[in-house]
Amino acid sequence: MKKSSITPKTIKWILLPALMLSGVAGFQNVVPAQPAKAQSAAAQKSAVTVGVFDEDKVGARFKKYQDALNQLDQDVRTLDSQLVARRLLDDSEGTRFDALIAKDKRVKTDEDAFQALVRTGLDRGAEQIRLMGNATRTAADTARLKQLQTQEQSNGARQQAISDRMFAKMKKLQEDTEKKHLDMASQAVIEVAAQKKLTMVWRKRAVIWSAPAIDITDAVLARLNK
Repeated sequence: MKKSSITPKTIKWILLPALMLSGVAGFQNVVPAQPAKAQSAAAQKSAVTVGVFDEDKVGARFKKYQDALNQLDQDVRTLDSQLVARRLLDDSEGTRFDALIAKDKRVKTDEDAFQALVRTGLDRGAEQIRLMGNATRTAADTARLKQLQTQEQSNGARQQAISDRMFAKMKKLQEDTEKKHLDMASQAVIEVAAQKKLTMVWRKRAVIWSAPAIDITDAVLARLNK
């Protein structure tokens, strides 16, 4: 399996999409001519208040998101090690393995049966390696090695099928994890922006320079991590 195909991706933040730069660019053109004093007051009242947000910092320090990524990574590693055991199971064992590994939740009896199948497959893998490395194999050893190799070849297509199925499932979990935490972060940005009466929030990576006072990143993190 290529772990890279299911490694969680960086969150793609979508922040306050309704607040468009074009509205700021045309601001001066829509302000009617007024006396200087009145124009100054109107400008203050209508001024655009901007905040900036460091999406990379939040992605790295959003604890629930990082915990979810770590759990997903652990689940993928476990799945990969279990699928290795599938290659040397016989037809009956392989069918049972496929049914059990696909279950979202296994009751204790199912879990015990599944782990027994995993151990059986891994033990046969160790046996195959031992026999291949034995330069003085007996006739029985040679026959056993051939049996294991034949079983492995027979399992190729079925192992690939269940592997593809399970990694597609993990890919969906990855996407759901990203969406869930993206939505949480976007909502936190909206709430902080409203609290601070901001008109617009920019991604920090798109800003050449900004005063620290308008950076809302820590306030967003505080909401997400509370």
